[in-house]
Amino acid sequence: MTSTLEKTRAGGHQIPFPRPIDVFVGRNLMRARESHGCPREALAKALGIRAAHLKAIETGLARPSPALLWRLTQLLGLTLSDVFCSERHEWE
Repeated sequence: MTSTLEKTRAGGHQIPFPRPIDVFVGRNLMRARESHGCPREALAKALGIRAAHLKAIETGLARPSPALLWRLTQLLGLTLSDVFCSERHEWE
C-alpha cells in the first residue's frame, strides 16, 4: 500500500492524486498570494470562485482551467513561467 492517495479514472486504472505538478503549481500560487498579503477569500471573490475551490487549487487537489489560471496570474502579477518554473522566487 502506498502513502499517495489514488483516484480511479473512468477507464478503471489508478492515477496518483494529487499529481506532483498540481501541488507544485498550487504551492507557487499560494506563495504569491501570501507574499501580496491577499487573503484567500478576497482573491477567490475577485476570481468569482469559492474560497474552498481556491484552497483546493493551492493544495493540488484541484486543477484550474486555463482561463482561471490566466486570471490568477494576472491578479497576482505573475507570468505562466513564474507558476511553472522550478527556480526559487522571492516568496520562497
